[in-house]
Amino acid sequence: MIERPSLSDAGEGPRGAVTQLTAVILARDEEAVLAPTLESARQVADQLVLVDTGSQDRTRVIGYRYGAKVVQSPWEEDFAAARNRALEELGASWILWLDAGERVDPAAGTDLKEFVRTQADPAKVYEVKVVLPPADPAGSATEVLQARLMPNRPGLRFRGRIRETLQPAMETLGMQWAEAPGIILCHPRRHHPDWKRQRAIRNLRIAHQENAGSARPEVRLLLAMADRLVDLADLPHARALYLQAVQQAQSGSVEQLEAYYGLLTTSDTGGQAGETLLAYALQAVEVFPLDAQLLCLLGQLLGVQGRWPLAARAFQQAFQHGQICGQVWHLADLRTLAGWGWSLALDRQNQPQQALAALEEAAAQTGADWIRYRLMEKYISLGRLEEALQEITRLRPHAAEEEICRLHNLVRAAILAAQKDYPTALPILEDAYQAGCREPLCLHWLVAARLAAGQPDSAEPVLREWQRVDPAHPELRRYREIVQRAASLPTEQ
Repeated sequence: MIERPSLSDAGEGPRGAVTQLTAVILARDEEAVLAPTLESARQVADQLVLVDTGSQDRTRVIGYRYGAKVVQSPWEEDFAAARNRALEELGASWILWLDAGERVDPAAGTDLKEFVRTQADPAKVYEVKVVLPPADPAGSATEVLQARLMPNRPGLRFRGRIRETLQPAMETLGMQWAEAPGIILCHPRRHHPDWKRQRAIRNLRIAHQENAGSARPEVRLLLAMADRLVDLADLPHARALYLQAVQQAQSGSVEQLEAYYGLLTTSDTGGQAGETLLAYALQAVEVFPLDAQLLCLLGQLLGVQGRWPLAARAFQQAFQHGQICGQVWHLADLRTLAGWGWSLALDRQNQPQQALAALEEAAAQTGADWIRYRLMEKYISLGRLEEALQEITRLRPHAAEEEICRLHNLVRAAILAAQKDYPTALPILEDAYQAGCREPLCLHWLVAARLAAGQPDSAEPVLREWQRVDPAHPELRRYREIVQRAASLPTEQ
């Protein structure tokens, strides 16, 4: 879970007017990523405050350069204390928290600024969508709603050294949660192993300090420690903490849901361990019967065990009726993935027409390009030329006429290959590849055609390219196995 930054000092805006919105960034040795954050923040905020907790680099200099009020604050390994100390100094009516490296999405920044000016209710704390881009361009972004926008009012203070929370203070003050417009974009460094390791070691140390002398850690701390153990690849201990959190959390709470997510994504899926994991997944779905992410995880577990009819039902439920808990990290395109899982599970039951119908529904309702690409591939596998040509045209709406012509020829060649007319398809695919075409469609069927022509050695490098551009393709594993078997056969003398 991303920690929200500590805050500090703000004051009056120009000519003594009270600042309406202050963006506050907690930083220590962040010169490498700080400038874009400050540049982004000053597009929406009336004032910038940089709280420096002991930098040895040029962090403070960069803050001054962007016009931020720089406040030096000693770090006491306590996020709540750092924020609360800063809140005592702030004169702004509203506070927006950002981490170093984050940016406010410029497309939504104006909406956020206008919301604070005209609609924000001081009886509420607002959650803002935080988006983490995928580690791989072919992957999915993840997102969560986090409390990033708060009114500056007496008594509204944080509790907890780590994974600090406003909830107890809000309950005392009779305040409510709500959602504000805007999107905060995380820095890609969150995927870097070194950054994750350093952050995990720090957060585990702070969590142990807060838990010292307590026989029973709060669920908040159990989750904080488990998440960081995952970053350190200590999955057995992480699973134990997630399980403890499941058992200790209030039934049906967001914390219990998060604990179930952690348990189901860090456990082994094979053998007896897989059976135990499936039991936990079913238990979770009993408590959260419409949670889309849980239903997708259940569908994956059932698929691992070859129980495809049940897997299809789980994915279908997730796609058609699933709900998303915004307060827990989840895949941004979860509904599209549920539709894709539903189609795959039907395919595994040798129900191609039903699988096609599921894909068509997913494409129509989500409009995601990648699911439309899968739909085009399904049309190709079924020999439905006109539908496949329509999809490739939709996917490339701004392509020049010459490019559309090439793509149409590629679709026709792919259909020939899918119908096992490899001698006719292979020259067309080879010409496209040699001309620089790296469409997944071209690479897929060129691999198939070269293998059919008895050319496993020449198929292997194309297979590697295909894996790079479309690593989630369901046929990749089968073709890898074919190429590996061919490579292991003795060469005839």
